[in-house]
Amino acid sequence: MLTTASYFVFYWVGEFNKAITLFGAVWTLLILFASYRLIKKSKTAPLFPQKIGKRVVLSVIALISFIFIYLNLSSLQSSFYKNRLETQHFIFYSSKNDDSLDKLADLLEQNYGRITDAIQVKLPAKTKVTVFPNPMNFIYSIGQFSNFWSLGVFGEDALYIVSPKYRPSMFQSTVHEFTHVVLSHVDSKRPTWLEEGVANYFGKTDLNALNVLPPLVSAGKIPGFDELDGSAFVYRNGYPYSYTIVEFLAAKYGYEKLNDFIRHPEDWDRIFGVSKAELHDLWVGYLRENYGSKMVRAK
Repeated sequence: MLTTASYFVFYWVGEFNKAITLFGAVWTLLILFASYRLIKKSKTAPLFPQKIGKRVVLSVIALISFIFIYLNLSSLQSSFYKNRLETQHFIFYSSKNDDSLDKLADLLEQNYGRITDAIQVKLPAKTKVTVFPNPMNFIYSIGQFSNFWSLGVFGEDALYIVSPKYRPSMFQSTVHEFTHVVLSHVDSKRPTWLEEGVANYFGKTDLNALNVLPPLVSAGKIPGFDELDGSAFVYRNGYPYSYTIVEFLAAKYGYEKLNDFIRHPEDWDRIFGVSKAELHDLWVGYLRENYGSKMVRAK
C-alpha cells in the first residue's frame, strides 16, 4: 500500500517519471516473491509438468525479474540522482556525466530566440531538459511503452530525450521538441500536420524530405490536408510532407500570416485569401516544382 500511495503522490505533484519507476521497482520484487511462492505450491500441478524442473522455471523468472529490476533501478537513477546544468533559458538533468550536454545546451540557446521570436511566444519559465543515457531508460522512465520508436517527447515546459551521445541526431531532434514546448503556449486546436510541420520547419528536421518525397510527388501520391491529421499522420509520410507545407506557407505568405494561422487554423480564407482546397492546390504546385525531382536545392 505504501508503494501504491507513493505512486499517486508523485503522480499528483507532476513527477510521473519518478512515480512509474518507484512503483515498478518495488512491485517487481513483490512479483518475484509471489512467483516463487506460486511455483512452490504448484510444482505438481499441470501448469508445471514434472519434466520442467523447478530450478529451470525459477531461473527463467529470476532472469526476467532481474531485467525489470535493472530497468527500474536505472530509471530511478535517472529520476532521483541527477547531474544539473543550468543556462540562461534551460535546466538540464542527467543520470551521469554526459559530455554531449554542453553542445546540446549551446544548440538550444542558439535557437531559443529564433524560435520564440518567430512564433511570438514568451515562455514563463526555463525549460527543464531531462537527458536519459539510452532508449530503454527513456522508455521505461516516462512510460513511453507504446512508442518505442520515439527518442524524445515534450511536456509542460519540459523535454525528455535520449542523450545525443547515444544518437547524434538527437541534437536537432531536441530543437524540434523544444518547438513543441513553445507551441504548447499557443491556445488553438491545430491539425497534426500544422503542429508537426511547424516543429519540423523551425527545428530544421525535414526528415530526409528530398529523398522521401520525389518519387511520391512524381507519382501523384500527395495526401490531402485532412489525411495528414490524426493517427494516420505517420503512415502517410506526414513528417516530411508537413515540413513542406509549412515551408510553403512561410515562403509564400511570410511569418506574420503563418503565426496568424497557427492561432486560427480554420481561417483559411481570411488569412490566405483562398479556400482550403485552393491552398492545397497551391501547395501541390510548390511540391512539384521543388520536390518533383531528386535535385538537391539550396535552402
